[in-house]
Order: sequence, then structure tokens, then C-alpha cells
Amino acid sequence: MRLNPEGGVSPEAFVEIWQSSESLDEVSRRTGINKNACRSRAHRYRKQGVPLKQIRLRTVELIDWGKLAEYAKTVARSHGPTAERPARAKPTRNTH
Repeated sequence: MRLNPEGGVSPEAFVEIWQSSESLDEVSRRTGINKNACRSRAHRYRKQGVPLKQIRLRTVELIDWGKLAEYAKTVARSHGPTAERPARAKPTRNTH
């Protein structure tokens, strides 16, 4: 990766990394630049006519809610009966 004289990622290296990445997280990791700075830089380049592709702003993590619920029960059992208490009902306001 080529660096600018100031120590940052060169414009050419940034474009190469952006175009070959799947998400903003990946661009940030590969350049060592925080995500907001990467996004701003891409916006600035586009305003100057550089045709950067649109990429996902963040990596999408699909959650298996059933597995997560089972995991929560397992953790609760390992910490004893107090960990599996039902949630408290929210108090209602008397509007009269």
C-alpha cells in the first residue's frame, strides 16, 4: 500500500481498497483509517467525479434468535435460579 508524504493512504491506494472491499468496516480495517473518515473521503472523491462503488456501511450480522434464547437460558442456569427471574411489569400511570 502506498502512503502519502504526510503518512496517510495515497488516493490511488484508497480507491483500490474501496473498490475491492465489501463494507466500510473492511475499508477502515485495511486502510487503518476510522470509518467516518473513510466515508467522508469517499464522498469527497465522488464529488470530484471519482466513480466509487456503493458499499455497505457496516457488516450485517444475522442473529439466530432461537439459538440466542437457548444460550441465554444456559447462562441463566449456570448462574443459579436468581438469574432466570421474569421481567418486572412496568408500572402504569393513573390518568384519572
